[in-house]
Amino acid sequence: MNPLLEKSNLQHEAIPFDKIRPEHFLPALEEAIKHAKSEYEEIKNDSSLHHLDLCSFTQEPYEDDTQVMILPCKHYFSLEPIKTWLIEHSN
Repeated sequence: MNPLLEKSNLQHEAIPFDKIRPEHFLPALEEAIKHAKSEYEEIKNDSSLHHLDLCSFTQEPYEDDTQVMILPCKHYFSLEPIKTWLIEHSN
């Protein structure tokens, strides 16, 4: 079981941090990237969603070919910078 990929039964669906192991991060990140690509395609194909100009993480404008990661809270991130940060801070 990967607690980063399972729905939590804790209050506010909090992650059970005591159960997270280093080997859980990469599969969770890969799943997040897969989900982000799906969300990106949805946004790219729906012009009513084209209202975001800056990455929430870098605060820089998106380029036309920028891959975007979207969190459940609807914060949009440039995929590569946030992926790098998550990997660097996964310990």
